[in-house]
Amino acid sequence: MSEYFVVMSNISSIPSIIYYKWRDENFLSMQIFLTSIFSLIHHLDQSRLYIIDGSSYFGLMDAAYAYWLIYLFIMYLLLENHNELVITRSCMFTLMIGFQYFNLGIYCILPTIGIISSYILYINKEYLNPIIFHNKYFYSILTLSSIDIICYVVAYKNIIYYNYYHSIHHLIAFNIPIIVNKYKISNSILPILELEQTLQQ
Repeated sequence: MSEYFVVMSNISSIPSIIYYKWRDENFLSMQIFLTSIFSLIHHLDQSRLYIIDGSSYFGLMDAAYAYWLIYLFIMYLLLENHNELVITRSCMFTLMIGFQYFNLGIYCILPTIGIISSYILYINKEYLNPIIFHNKYFYSILTLSSIDIICYVVAYKNIIYYNYYHSIHHLIAFNIPIIVNKYKISNSILPILELEQTLQQ
């Protein structure tokens, strides 16, 4: 039964796909869609619900897209000029495929994403978006991201309950992007609201 959960949990990406399409963020909408498609096909084969030829390719692409999506939304969240970093995005995607091909694993890939992202943020520091700590969405992102990472790691350490933990990972990870966008929107209107409050006083 858990096999169906881990496969069908990829459908939870639909709200984010539609939301970003509605916001005219077509590139990000497409990346979420591709990530969920590769994940669905990979888990169909992995759970033996449907045997697929060339399943190793879908496993590689599933993981590469998942890690790349993390990088994309770090840039989307923190950099105003994220859409201009086309060459950097392409290099990062190639790097993620290479990491997966050599099976370096989560403990190597996530720190590497963190290091590279920090460097890119540093060289683009004039375009950094301010972090607003009193924005309610900021803590939602932190909390859900933490739960997501915990579920992802625990899933690989607990084979018996892998499908359940990985399903939760899908449910959270595919919907964090909506909260990220809400955070950005609320940050853009926050100064206007604060000015209105000041004028009213």
